[in-house]
Amino acid sequence: MISVPRGLLFFLPSFSALLLFLAFPPAGLFPVVFVCLVPWLVYLRGAGALKAAAASYIAGFITIATTCYWLGVVTLAGLFAAAFIGGFYYAVFGALVATFKGRPLWRALFAAALFAGLEFLRSRLFWLAFPWALLPHTLYRVPHLLQSASIIGTFGTSFLIAAVNFLLAETIVEKERKPSAVALCVAFLLLILPAVWMPKEASSRGGFKILVVQGNIPQSVKELALEEARGLLEVVVDKSVKVMDDHIRLTEEALRQGRPNLIVWPETMVPGALLLQPNRYARLCLCVGRWGAPLLLGSEHRHGCLPYNSALLLDPHNCLVRKRYDKMVLVPVGEYIPAQSLLPFFVYVVLQMMPYEPEDIQAGDKMTLFEVGGRRIYVPICFELSFDDLVREALDRGADLVVNISNDAWFEDSAELDLAVAQGVLRAIEFRIPVIRCVNAGISCYISPSGRFKLLADREGRTKQIEGVMWVEPEAMGGTTLSRFLAEPVGWVLLIAPLVAWTLSFVCMCRKDTRKQH
Repeated sequence: MISVPRGLLFFLPSFSALLLFLAFPPAGLFPVVFVCLVPWLVYLRGAGALKAAAASYIAGFITIATTCYWLGVVTLAGLFAAAFIGGFYYAVFGALVATFKGRPLWRALFAAALFAGLEFLRSRLFWLAFPWALLPHTLYRVPHLLQSASIIGTFGTSFLIAAVNFLLAETIVEKERKPSAVALCVAFLLLILPAVWMPKEASSRGGFKILVVQGNIPQSVKELALEEARGLLEVVVDKSVKVMDDHIRLTEEALRQGRPNLIVWPETMVPGALLLQPNRYARLCLCVGRWGAPLLLGSEHRHGCLPYNSALLLDPHNCLVRKRYDKMVLVPVGEYIPAQSLLPFFVYVVLQMMPYEPEDIQAGDKMTLFEVGGRRIYVPICFELSFDDLVREALDRGADLVVNISNDAWFEDSAELDLAVAQGVLRAIEFRIPVIRCVNAGISCYISPSGRFKLLADREGRTKQIEGVMWVEPEAMGGTTLSRFLAEPVGWVLLIAPLVAWTLSFVCMCRKDTRKQH
């Protein structure tokens, strides 16, 4: 048995939270993820429900506040809200694990399932959905260790990682170590064995070439450009012209090397609504016609007076918009203010702390695929790539390539840029589909169906806050994965099964107490 000074026991979950922070970018010490939760369970084994909930809430608050510190770059209110709300998931975890009655082996598996199930709930809960800082994100640089996601999805992989932690804790603490030790070996094997079936690098499908253009437009410049495009500035500062000019220049320099089948620009790289700016639209039409390849770009779109964050595909022959996709999942606080009628004081506080005047963006109501050169392309905008259920819907509609356009200049050179790559790695592995990210200020990249990735970098090897281009020849899909059918059911099982097990445990405990009284 390991003894810990009684005065320090309450802070063991917080110590776990700090270890978890080290496993995530920017530190990126990924092996730590296999031991970081051990102190947490050591404390919960002997804690009462209230103390366990309090210690776990603090740990959860620290986990979200540190791993997602980059939210504070945009808005401290958003960071506080995410950590404040996120802490409750961990409080529930602590209270239920502390009061679960069962053998050490079953307690460890119960804790692992509950931890992963609550990550699933946190990623799905309506407008509160926050699919960041998940355990598998720590392993994106070693995709060999994430191949189980192609079978049981992201949350199934999260369960295996948590199981390694909690079974290790029981093995260390318990006198009878053999059952937990055997289960620990099994969990780790289940995590690493799928790497045997990791797809090898394949050649591209039919020589389909994509030119990814990454500008490096600071967010302050983009905000001025947007206000100028909307006619909100009294003085013309030509920032909106500069944003488009930079991307035209980068595109034309790259086209000296050859002609692509598709050119991609990042999210909202034409400030304002392109189709409501005749001069700018006409100029871009001339460029696209000269380039001879369709242009996929992000722009604001207005239907009536209502704004949408959209992706447009411009035809090089007539410059008409072939198709348009309106972003379906919007960023709470960033693109709209949720619960305005329910929580007016919260809305007031958020608005006071916002660095810009927000305009409520409207959500799109249908999935759209872009067909180019025989490929059917799904274009998630910004953090939509974080939602595996959206990508699954796109695959059901026939998508065979994902091109994510985003503007991550909001977050400067923070770890958000790395975690966004991690989201793409998991989507690629889960569905064996090639993923391309085209991102203002970085990190743009190509991710193969195996999860291997290539980042756009400058000559010094920098990937953040740079401009540049990347030529990509995406591979064909790697076949239909079990995850496509199992990931969602696995998530629900991981959420519901522990709750059922805890309820049964509680009922049995009450019956035993009743018998003792009689």
